[in-house]
Amino acid sequence: MLIFDYENLLLGRTQKFTEGLITDEETVESRRKKAGFIWRYAITYYLKWTPLEAVHYMTADIVEKLMLNRLYKKMEIDPERMIFGDYRFVLQYAFPSEVKYDIGLEAFEVYQRCFKTGRWRNSTEEYKLPKKFFYGPEGEQRANAILNNLVSLYLGDKTTEELYDKFSRKPSARKWLREKHLGEPLTQIYDNEPLEFFHAAMDETHKDDLYYYAAKIRDNVNLEMKNQEKDPT
Repeated sequence: MLIFDYENLLLGRTQKFTEGLITDEETVESRRKKAGFIWRYAITYYLKWTPLEAVHYMTADIVEKLMLNRLYKKMEIDPERMIFGDYRFVLQYAFPSEVKYDIGLEAFEVYQRCFKTGRWRNSTEEYKLPKKFFYGPEGEQRANAILNNLVSLYLGDKTTEELYDKFSRKPSARKWLREKHLGEPLTQIYDNEPLEFFHAAMDETHKDDLYYYAAKIRDNVNLEMKNQEKDPT
């Protein structure tokens, strides 16, 4: 029935999908799987593409011509998510066994293109981060993945203890994060606490609860001493 409905849409017999086939009462995951089934059909039947070819060659123009963009709303997907023509997020629902999506890798790639780092250092194209890039649970995942990558790139020579020490020093850590364009998630997600941001972002290789709590205790002691200096009574 889904394919029949989609064919009618392509042939101009209808302007939208039949109500009830993909309903708002379903979970987002259920709707995305149904929409992914239609994407799979369109890609394999009309384009004759393999999953890998879909990853490499899908464009916004093709999506529009096949009217697959009509499914974005049902899938609760912002088209800005595919700002650089990377459709892996959608394609994972069309080809769940063949296409793997990694939100962290995608986030760091978008970050590098927007701020002209890595292999886009010499790019002349101007991009801005998509709206709500650091919003909600996915936004937190993106922020953490980006910071994790930046620590590896710029602070890879430091020990775990040195890293915790660096991010426990709030003024300099905040400055470093803002210079790396992470001021928004620092403020909105981590209440301007760089140590919290760092600890959440680290993978198990660098995460150390002992250093984390030691740094927090030291920070609280220093704050208490400063308050006593201001008000010795």
